Amino acid sequence: MEYYLFVTKLCNLKCSYCSGINIGRDVTISNSTIEKVCSFVLNNYAANGRNGIVFYGGEPLLAQEEIKKIIVGTNKKKIDYIIHTNGLLLDKIDPFILENINALFISIDGIPEIHDYYKGKGNYSLIMRNLEKIRLDFREIILARLTVPISNYTKFQYSLMESIENILNSGIFDAVHWQIENSPGPCVKEESDAFLKGYCEDLEDLGKYWMSSLRKGSILKIIPIQTMANDLINNKRYNNFPCGCNERLVVIDCDGECYLCDEMIGKEKYKIGNVEKGIKFFEGYTCKTVNVQCNKCEYKETCGGRCLNSCLLYPKDMFVFYCQASKGLINTMEKHLQEIRNLISYNLVNKEEFKDWYANYTEKRP
Repeated sequence: MEYYLFVTKLCNLKCSYCSGINIGRDVTISNSTIEKVCSFVLNNYAANGRNGIVFYGGEPLLAQEEIKKIIVGTNKKKIDYIIHTNGLLLDKIDPFILENINALFISIDGIPEIHDYYKGKGNYSLIMRNLEKIRLDFREIILARLTVPISNYTKFQYSLMESIENILNSGIFDAVHWQIENSPGPCVKEESDAFLKGYCEDLEDLGKYWMSSLRKGSILKIIPIQTMANDLINNKRYNNFPCGCNERLVVIDCDGECYLCDEMIGKEKYKIGNVEKGIKFFEGYTCKTVNVQCNKCEYKETCGGRCLNSCLLYPKDMFVFYCQASKGLINTMEKHLQEIRNLISYNLVNKEEFKDWYANYTEKRP
């Protein structure tokens, strides 16, 4: 089970692309809710498979005392603890937290120019300094989470390849995931066409870059590429969304109410219960049923529908836009599939090394 837990809605940034609901409000999880969350997590512990809490916000490091209480209240069981942070407060992180977490997911947008455009001048270098300091003692996973802009892709002459190379060559990050900016639209055709053209070209370059490393026996931890390769070599077929939505993922708001997705917080229709009375996933909300277009698609069982939120709530043109982006990733990796299988059969790479536990706490499909 995965629990994305909002510990606060407070944030020390105002990222222009943020899709967070009510982010910035002075709301932090209470002690009484913390007790209920701890009981809920322990009572719903999955004996088979991993269990994890992703501390989310807002900026979760603005609620460090609350994070400590939750760790203390749940660590009698084996649980993955992950903090999804913008990195600004890493120089002030409590040693107890750092000693007990298994991964840091850092919101960072690849190169300074892009990152600082959205998050403020000097922000990139400040985060990198903080990471360099904690990397001296922190030996667990540090994953970079990039947001890929839609509207400014051509304006910046954005290169996903350049951004990911910069991250992986920094000597700080173990892995990188990217997510296309979530936007319900409206979709400007010229803009979306330009994005998809540039994005799919970037995917081709990334696929070649990843394969060049694989031929040397090394698997670059570029999560969307790696997880797609893993799904293809294992002939994985999805009946539900790859992110775990409506299956193993529970999003818990500061008040203990539970939702299908962090972008659905506050929407009564998509509430699945609460930490006091329990939860019940929705019947029939699968990647094969929530969108008629998916049923007709040859990619549906490989793609997994990408995102419940965009399937249900985005207008058709935006749904199609994200669909085309997902197909670009699948097409890229299918071109390399036979060679990947050959490298495995020649024992140049180990099939099991395509799997990393922390990848399951990402969306997998950007």
